[in-house]
This record gives sequence, C-alpha cells and structure tokens, in this order.
Amino acid sequence: MKRVIFYTAAALMMAGSVLTGCSGAEEMADVQPETQKTFRMSVNASKGADTRTLTDDGTSLSAAWNSTDVVAVYKGETKVGELTPETAAATSKLTGEVTGVEVNDNLVLKFGVADNYSDQDGTLDGIDSTCNYAEAEVTVTEIAGDAVTTTDAAFENKQSIFRFSITDYQGDPLSVVNLVISIAGVTAVTVTPSEARSELYVALPAVAEASDFQFDATSGTENYSFTKKDATVTAGKFFTSSLKMQRVRNLSALSAELVAQDGDILTGTAPSNYKISVADGATVTLKDVDITSFDSEGPKYAGINCIGDATLSIEGENHVKGANNECSGIHVPEGKTLTIEGSGKLTAESNGHGAGIGAGYYWGTAGNIVINSGEIIAIGGGDCAGIGGGTERACGDITINGGVVTATSKYEAAIGCGYHSRCGKITITGGTVTATGGGGDGGAGIGAAYENASCGDITISGGNITATGGNHSPGIGSGYRSSSCGNILSSGGTVKATGGTDAAGIGTGSTWYHGYQSSCGNITITGGTVIATKKGAAHYDVGPGEGSKYGPGNCGTVTIGVGIVIKDENGDSATIYVAP
Repeated sequence: MKRVIFYTAAALMMAGSVLTGCSGAEEMADVQPETQKTFRMSVNASKGADTRTLTDDGTSLSAAWNSTDVVAVYKGETKVGELTPETAAATSKLTGEVTGVEVNDNLVLKFGVADNYSDQDGTLDGIDSTCNYAEAEVTVTEIAGDAVTTTDAAFENKQSIFRFSITDYQGDPLSVVNLVISIAGVTAVTVTPSEARSELYVALPAVAEASDFQFDATSGTENYSFTKKDATVTAGKFFTSSLKMQRVRNLSALSAELVAQDGDILTGTAPSNYKISVADGATVTLKDVDITSFDSEGPKYAGINCIGDATLSIEGENHVKGANNECSGIHVPEGKTLTIEGSGKLTAESNGHGAGIGAGYYWGTAGNIVINSGEIIAIGGGDCAGIGGGTERACGDITINGGVVTATSKYEAAIGCGYHSRCGKITITGGTVTATGGGGDGGAGIGAAYENASCGDITISGGNITATGGNHSPGIGSGYRSSSCGNILSSGGTVKATGGTDAAGIGTGSTWYHGYQSSCGNITITGGTVIATKKGAAHYDVGPGEGSKYGPGNCGTVTIGVGIVIKDENGDSATIYVAP
C-alpha cells in the first residue's frame, strides 16, 4: 500500500567565535557544535479501533501497524527521531533512534499526513496515502545507557472516515463521478473516483460545532444534492451513512415540458414556453426558482401545476405566477391536497386574474391547501382570492399551521373564496397571518368573497392573525351582498379583525338590498386575545354588518367565553351582537 508522509525537517546547529587580544594581535578561534547523543527508543504503541490500516470488515475498520510505517518523534516543534513497528499488528513495539531527549520530556508521535482532505478518490488506499493522520503523546520515564523508555502510546486519529452509500431519492444505487462536500458553506472535500461508483470512502476533519453539510454529486449528465443540517464529526471514528440524493433540475436549461418527480429540486429561471408540473404524490423542493416570464396571453396553465397530491418544500427566494391571465400561480386539482413548507420564501401570484394559490378565473377548480411553514406571499388577481377560490371556481379546505403568510386580493377574499365561488373550511392553528380583502365591493380578509360566495367554518386556535376586510366586508366572516360563511370559532392566538365600510370586524358584510343580506353561522370566542372593529354604519364589532338603508345581515348566536374581553382598535369594549 503506497504511503505518502510529509515531515518537518529540523536541525540544531551551534556556531560561534571568540575574540581575544594578545600583544595587540587578534586571533579567531572556531567553537565546534556540541555532539548530541543518539538513543535507542522503544514504545509500546496501539492503534485504537476505527483508525487504520483501513481494512473494512463491513461494520468497522480494522486497525493495525504495517512494518513499513514510519512514525516521527517530536519534542516541541523539533523533530528528534523516527520509529518503525517491529511487527504488523494492532499493537506493536515501535523502535528507532532519537536525539536530544531527557527524562520527563513529553514527546509527540506523529503518523501520516495531516489536514490533506481536499482531493480524494473515494478509496481506503487513497485515504491511507493522503489524509490518514494519527498522534500520540508519551513521556520519557527512564534513560539507561543509550536505551530510552517511555510511557505507552495510544494513537488517536485526527479525522473520521465515512463509507457513504449513495442512492437516488427512490433508494436505487446512484453511481457518481464526482462528489463535493461543503461544510458551513465552504468546500472541504472533492471526491473524484477513477470510475463511477455508488459507494465511496471519505475522510472528513473533526467538526465540533453543529454545521450544515452540503453534498453535491454528478451522475452521468444529472446533478444531485443532499443536505445534512446541524451535524458534527467526531475524530477517530468510522461511520456508515446513506446519502439519499435529490436530483437538481435547472429550469433555465429546459427544452421541453417538465414533470418534476418525487425528490427533485427545481432551481433557476424558467423560460416562458414550457409547462412545469409536479407528479402525483411527489415532494419537490423549490430553491431560488423564478417562474414569471409568461405574458398574460400565454398557454392556459398555472405557473406550477400539481397533477395530484403534492408537497412543495421552499428554500431561498422563489417567485411563481400563472402562464395566462386566467390562471393561478400554483394550482392543485379538486380532491387533492397541496402542502407548502420549508425555510424559504415563496411569492405566488396570478397573471391578472386567478388566485395566487388555488383556482383560476372561470378555470381550474382547486383542491385543499395546507401551509406549514415558510414565508408565503399570495396575491390574487381580479375576482379571485389570494389563497383559495377563483371566479366561479371553488377550492377545498384551507389550513395554515405555521409560517409567515401574507395574502391579498384585488377584489375578493384574501384567504377564502372568489366571486360567485365557494371554499371549504378555513383553519388557522399557528403562524403569523396577514390577510387583506380586496377593494371595490371587496371580500373578507378571511372568509367569503363578494356576491353569492360562501365558505365553510372558520376556526382559529393559535397564531398572530391580522385580517382586514375589503369595502363592505368583515375582517373575518362573509363578504358583501348575499355571501355566507359557516360558524366562526376563535379559541387561541392573537386576532385583530377590522371590517370595511358598514361591516363588522368579525361576522358579516353590509347589506346591499332587501333579500341580499350576507350571513354567518354562530360566532364563538373562548380564548386568546381578540380585537374586533366595525366600520361605517355597522352596529356591531362582532356580529352582522349593516346596510345604510336596508338593515343588518343575518348572524347566528354570538357566545363569548367567561373572562374573555373583546376590545376594538381604540381599546374600548367591543359591541357584541345579541340575537333577538
């Protein structure tokens, strides 16, 4: 086995001169350097488990000395000798010559090449010759004649060795021709095997502080990625690990329509002439994606089209909009569920009309929408919700469990349904949610839109929610002109709901004409902090809105839990509707 060992040369030299005067004459006399005595040193040395000679038995690395190994002996920064093993074994006596040592000296024994991790070939032989480094400390206990005796040496490796089994996201072996490992954003190791392999041995330096490890691989013409967050590396250990790599699809290189598969990472700027879809059941990562190059007369599909159930994991900054002015930014079909989560930012908007996330303009009834985390900005176009339904096109249930969600609509509900449409239940359990209903006749911040629109029950149990109704619509509830919502229940979190003209903060929009009253079910507030504010001619902060000429909307029973105090935005006690 070939071994490459780098040494630091050291030599001790003494030179001097003596200047004397004799009868006015000067003589120069050389002082010869002192000759240091050479000793024969013997050290009982063990190679601990998981060090070398790097023979893998499937679960650990067998550690043994080779008779050709050379160990350097250092006293401080000075190399004072070399030792070699007497036998090839895990524990062997190291013998050799040293100079300039004394009893009680602390010596450092060094084996291998330190800190040379950058370029590896993925083999144990390669590690052995380039970055297999171990140290031990001993103390000189006795010098008898020319024989030096020390304490025993227990060598410790200064790096860890990994056996990586590399698979694609589906678990099939993935043969790679290149693997780059970055630690905390800095490239640490580049592994280039002599031929494509799915199993690589890699030495990594010790990493004491939890750091993000990024693995980028090339297999054939495809690029793959894997991230391990908040990991550490302990020196002197052997680990086996599986890298489940995600395929990276650069949208700027598209030459045909793309159906992203489970585990794919989408990145880059998409051209304007190819449809981008997500396969049924797939989890796809959006990482610094820009899908906004469509003009308003493009083909009739969303910026991202989910074929069935789908999860979008967001990293970095992403921006998506519909390909046509009738389409939503992101669409999931009826009866299916879209889940959005991650640590990044996503802006999803229509291309004139259509929901930011949900249904389109007279097109594309949408399924369920779940937001768990991330920063989400959803912008609805004309007559469509920011998140939810479109114009005469419904959506399913809407659930927000976390994240920072900002939703707006040009004319309709920010979170809920669009014009002449409906949506299912709206549930908020956490996160920071800001929902602003549209201008014009407007829609609720959270709930139903303008004119013959409806939504199911609205339930809030946590989070920090600010909901502002559009013109004539409540912050939370049913919109203006014959719209309706189910029961409204608030049991936790902080809720600030402000109505538009003649609308309640929580409840219904204003009445347009006889027989065109909006309605809501029962309103129950049992916990959290609630601020509800009416506007214009409305009589109630919590309850039905009011028509300046045609009377109030229709509201069920309003129940306020014991000890719960509702204020308006001025800090005054809210006006609560009491059913006759």
